[in-house]
Amino acid sequence: MKHLKTHYWKKYVVYHRHFKDYNKITKIIKTFFRWLKKYERWLKIKNKIKEIKKQHPRHEVKEIGLLQMDAKYFVPSKFPVDKKYYVYDFIDEKTRLALGYVYDKLSIDNAIAAVKKAISDFKNILYVKITRIRTDNGSEFINNYRNNQKNNVKETNFTQFLTDKNIFHQTTPVRSPQSNGKIERFNQNYTKLFVFEEKILNAVSLQNKLNDYYYFYNFERVHKSLNFQTPFNFLNSLIK
Repeated sequence: MKHLKTHYWKKYVVYHRHFKDYNKITKIIKTFFRWLKKYERWLKIKNKIKEIKKQHPRHEVKEIGLLQMDAKYFVPSKFPVDKKYYVYDFIDEKTRLALGYVYDKLSIDNAIAAVKKAISDFKNILYVKITRIRTDNGSEFINNYRNNQKNNVKETNFTQFLTDKNIFHQTTPVRSPQSNGKIERFNQNYTKLFVFEEKILNAVSLQNKLNDYYYFYNFERVHKSLNFQTPFNFLNSLIK
């Protein structure tokens, strides 16, 4: 009994000691941020961020067929998969229609293959013609090189492929993930999707699992931003 009392007393002391340390740490953090807000260099950085956001304001999309594209990785430590996979996924900015395709690595060839599938599926299944694709500045999408005078952007096979298909390739500003905010937010849904999944998935079963989700997302799930309609019903309302 005495041993148990000693044990719980030690836990009590350790807990309150950590609690006091926690209070000290929070005070230090608050003091630091108060000082940081008055720091001249921080104010310059803050103003620069505001200027960048003014140059790239958010606006309501009026066209159908303007897609955001990104690559989401699936690793065994976070998802029930047998090895690391990448999903090139797409979302239409206006209607929120979304699709994605599984690959074992990031590459220009796989990015082009994913776009080929997207062009076909968006046209034949969702009745959307793609006119523009916006990506980040990943190496599978663009190729930057530096010379002595200035920075230039050299077209990759990915951009050339889109040009041949009469699709405009747009890239997001550097350090501006909000420019592709819809696909970034969509990628967060994958974490919830696999919470109760016990079976270890390979590339084929992962694609099948995602296809079931895309069907639910496009044809069954209602979206508040679309006046509580599904993306496909919202598309039909725009076409009529």
